[in-house]
This record gives sequence, structure tokens and C-alpha cells, in this order.
Amino acid sequence: MKILAFKGRSWVSKAIRFQTRSEFSHIGIQLDDGTIIEAWHKGGVQHVATASVLHTPGTEVHVYRIDADLNNAKAERFLLAQVGKKYDFKSIARFLSRRDSSADDKYFCSELAEYACLFAGVRLLNGRPSEHAPGHTVMSPLLILENTFRTV
Repeated sequence: MKILAFKGRSWVSKAIRFQTRSEFSHIGIQLDDGTIIEAWHKGGVQHVATASVLHTPGTEVHVYRIDADLNNAKAERFLLAQVGKKYDFKSIARFLSRRDSSADDKYFCSELAEYACLFAGVRLLNGRPSEHAPGHTVMSPLLILENTFRTV
């Protein structure tokens, strides 16, 4: 399993990057078979074949391996069980309002990735996943950049 960090190009991505003061606007999780699970603002948690399915062509993607004893099978079971669940717009509003918020059975992108890791025995960052924007997630000392690519 790998963590993908996206530098989105859409106006929504630019707004996320501006508000969170980060170069990254989105997080996805690449499973061992190469498919990707993402909490997406249009359609909720989705399981797609490649990083290009949901993203604007030319989006820069950073690929991180998790440098910890993560139970990949457990993480993947958790992620697959979340497919179809709704996007957590309320927690996204938290980044604007600075109020505490988290929702059961709803996820935004970095929240989903961090909960998957927690479920598999690894805490990427201190604090609650619902408090972490994509740029925070990639600051985990457990994530090691492997490569970058652009979506087609």
C-alpha cells in the first residue's frame, strides 16, 4: 500500500491548497494491486483503476511508501469496506471555520488514508485524522517519497 499526494490543478484544488497553506490538495491510497481508493468530493469513496480516472490530466502525483510495520491486508479490507460511503463535507468546512468536526461513516481524502493506517496498526500523525489536511499527512515521518508522475 502506498500514499498518493496530488497537486491538483482545478479551482477546487487551488482553494484547498490556499486554505491549508500546502502544495498538496488531495490524498489517495494505492493498493498492492495498483488500484486506488479515494474519498472524492464528487461521489464519495471510490475504487478506481488508476490515478488518472478522477484527476485533471497533468496533475502531479507524489508516491510515498509507508516506512512502518503496516498490516496491508487489514488496511485494504478497511478501505474496500468504505467504498460507496459519502464524502465528509462537514469536516472540510472545519478547515474554514476552525471548529471541531468529525463524522461517522463519512470521509475526506487524508482522513480516509490516516484511518486506514490506524486500522492497520500505524499512526501516521498525532491527533485525529479529521484534523489533518493533505499537506499534513505527507509530513508524517513514516512516509518516504518514492517517485512522482503526472496523470494522463
